[in-house]
Amino acid sequence: MKKLLLSAVIAAAAMSCSRNKTIDTPAAPESSFTLNDQKFSTPFANLDGWGDAMGDLSISSVPMPFNVSGSKINVIDIEVDTLIDGQTYTYLSPQDNYDRKKYFSNASVAYDATFKDGDIDPANSKIVRNVKSGTLKVSKKNDEYTIEYYIEFVKGEIARGYYRGQVSFR
Repeated sequence: MKKLLLSAVIAAAAMSCSRNKTIDTPAAPESSFTLNDQKFSTPFANLDGWGDAMGDLSISSVPMPFNVSGSKINVIDIEVDTLIDGQTYTYLSPQDNYDRKKYFSNASVAYDATFKDGDIDPANSKIVRNVKSGTLKVSKKNDEYTIEYYIEFVKGEIARGYYRGQVSFR
């Protein structure tokens, strides 16, 4: 009888402990990019000029288009023409054997940037240009995109980022 009672107490204690235990599921990474270990939140994405023209994917800290003079923005612009589910794009100059379904042609980063007259004011902004190499990986489920990118610039700066959410097309 004592063994039965002891077994019941152990079983009750085990069940009680398991009920209070929560299962931790990893949170999705924040939509952001880092540039040389400095992190910038970028919860908005827009693809402008897609289709027949050279596309411009902007992943930014504010919704695009944005043209409020004096306001601050952090943004990475990647010149890519399509966003194909499952595609990994690599950097290739458009003068080479450029295939818009496989490559992106340029990128730039503006951080702590100020808008003036509808554009980024280079005199009051930090801007990184001239891509050396990079990749852009796209996946899509329903209307939600997941975009991961790694871009190295000629002067050694590295932009690495992740975006998850809807992309507006203009």
